[in-house]
Amino acid sequence: MSKDGPALVSRAQLARYAGVSRAAVTNWRRRGPDFPEPADAEKELFDLEEVLSWLAKRTIPADARRPGEDAGTTYAERVQASLAASGSSRVPAHAQVRRTTSRGQTPDRAVYGILDHLRGHVPFDTNLKFLLHLIDISVSREQDWQELLRQPTYFRMAASLTSLLPSQRHGLPNLTDPPHILPRVLRDVEELVSDGDRRERAAAVFDHVLALLADTEGKVGAMWQTPESIVETAVRMLDSRTPPRAVHDPYCRTGEFLIAMERWLHVNQPASRPLLSGIPGSDELSDMAKMRLRVHGVEAELMPGADPFGLRHRGRRADLILANPPFNMRWAADEDSADDPRHLPYGRPPLSNANFVWLQSAVTALRPGGRAAVVMSPSATFSSHPGEQAIRTAMIEDGVVEAVVSLPDRLFQSTNIPADIWLLRSPADKASEVLFVNARRLGTVSHTKRGLAPEEIDDIVSTVLAWREGAPVSDMGRAIGLDEIRARDHSLLPASYVSPPLPTVDVDEERERFESLTRRLHRLEGQLAATDIPVHHLIEETRRWTRP
Repeated sequence: MSKDGPALVSRAQLARYAGVSRAAVTNWRRRGPDFPEPADAEKELFDLEEVLSWLAKRTIPADARRPGEDAGTTYAERVQASLAASGSSRVPAHAQVRRTTSRGQTPDRAVYGILDHLRGHVPFDTNLKFLLHLIDISVSREQDWQELLRQPTYFRMAASLTSLLPSQRHGLPNLTDPPHILPRVLRDVEELVSDGDRRERAAAVFDHVLALLADTEGKVGAMWQTPESIVETAVRMLDSRTPPRAVHDPYCRTGEFLIAMERWLHVNQPASRPLLSGIPGSDELSDMAKMRLRVHGVEAELMPGADPFGLRHRGRRADLILANPPFNMRWAADEDSADDPRHLPYGRPPLSNANFVWLQSAVTALRPGGRAAVVMSPSATFSSHPGEQAIRTAMIEDGVVEAVVSLPDRLFQSTNIPADIWLLRSPADKASEVLFVNARRLGTVSHTKRGLAPEEIDDIVSTVLAWREGAPVSDMGRAIGLDEIRARDHSLLPASYVSPPLPTVDVDEERERFESLTRRLHRLEGQLAATDIPVHHLIEETRRWTRP
């Protein structure tokens, strides 16, 4: 407690510091009988020290941890880190962020410290790429890295590092430019990745730096990775009950789907050892994906330069396919492949839009019993283009469309439009209905970005899994028979079949807030009369002195 009394925070402030939705804070208070009572009941403000003590017992789930947060990190530590990063005076004097670098810095500050050393020599994005390579070397070639750190002079250190970097060092700095900086940068990287589990730490820092680079590159960088909340939602909705033999991503960007699926299988099916493969989409993405997979310790076969639609690579099929292809892009038809019903069995899409090339490519690459999750532009669900409508109709009638999940807008950095996830299955599994999930109204804004909160992802996933098991689904989902879909010209727009659920309201909580505000209003009204008397006297006194 400071000399001015305890630091007080509102529910909204606490949610922002903890990186959760306000509804999550409400659940903490409602479901936690020992959650602190408001220190100021009228304004509903909580004593920050009391709340931190309560949050110190709450570990952040693995799927909700941010880059740089190790296993076992608590919500109290996240709140403390948020306060420290913002320079807020609210943080209690005794509070310490436990998981820091050896220099007492948070991972985010440590990264910026390293970048600050490099500042002025080369552009910011070049420094970020250089840092990604250093993190990769520090874990994928640890023995060489340790030998590098032991070099006695800068020149020998620079020569050794040059041999470890790619021969084609496009976009990387010239190591002869900052002679006095390199030893310090390498030492700081080592301190950063060696704080805790080395690989887990390096993976979190690598992802953090990659996100910084994507932000710096703007629209180009937005093509590098799929938002985390979409990745987690798609992976969990596939929910493979049998160990898959092969998992494929036909546009794997920097490998986020492959990494997430490997992690999911490691937890839920430890004995599963599938072949992971992907097509990055460009040489630069291929390099980024290789580094990211190595840092995360994930083995996957990447096929750079391969046909991005996968039409020429049908030698093997996959049990699970995940993809976030570019929306509404043109495509160049290969006459041999495009007219082959084995490649595009439901029809040839217009050259102006490849959406239904990606969807058909995913279906035809599945083994019997396999499933796919493909992130799509919403226009694919209702396009009235004759060719696209005919393909969509054929896919529905063949039973390959299992579900369509509509997601909120602004999840992608590069566009404000929403997105959908199509859940597809192999043609061998026919169905008489399609599940629609309308999650357009979900989403939590943190800083300037929007994402799905852990509890929102849980709601979407549980809706899909409950339907598969024949159980009742939540009010955001509805299973529609083919007759009704035919009556709507085979439109798959979820909003046409199910309205998004209205925000839930805690009646008791709202009643408490209303009564608290009413009591405060009555007190202010009583104070008003007492205030009017001295004001009236002052006015009269003023008039007396200003009379002519």
